[in-house]
Amino acid sequence: MSTIINGTSSAITFPDSSVQNTSAIVSGYVPYANLPAGSVLQVVNASSTTLVTTTSTSFVTTGLAATITPKFSTSKIQIIADIPNYNLASNSGLMITIYRGATNLGTGAYSSLYQSYTATTSLYTNCIINIQDAPATTSSTTYTVYFAALGSQTTGVFQNGITGTITLFEVAA
Repeated sequence: MSTIINGTSSAITFPDSSVQNTSAIVSGYVPYANLPAGSVLQVVNASSTTLVTTTSTSFVTTGLAATITPKFSTSKIQIIADIPNYNLASNSGLMITIYRGATNLGTGAYSSLYQSYTATTSLYTNCIINIQDAPATTSSTTYTVYFAALGSQTTGVFQNGITGTITLFEVAA
């Protein structure tokens, strides 16, 4: 995909074939309101290495959160989280989800950890979640990663200082 800037006319052609008159450029930038749908308007990310464990089968916070203030109420927020996690006992696992404020955005994305293995062996893996949200606001909005144990065995995130991340992309609608 390319952006074409025509040197003989005052126009920019975007990858979706929309054309923007360059007379709308202000101080060298195309205003956000003039960008085509699908354009990334801003990116926010956060990370954590703080170990959190639980035996709870109800969702608890990992402490990993990022806050974004959408430029438009029509924008979509694409959320990508990479959560290193582990289980310490046989027949255990975990479920990971994303909350917007107090609202669970899904029923949980199961990590591939619910399996049987020996109690003397810990299982370490990453769970990647990719969710799109439509918060319909221009107010500051916080997205937080939560997790729960499947069964009553100990499970955790960010073991041994391994970094977990959450990245928010505001996408023009």
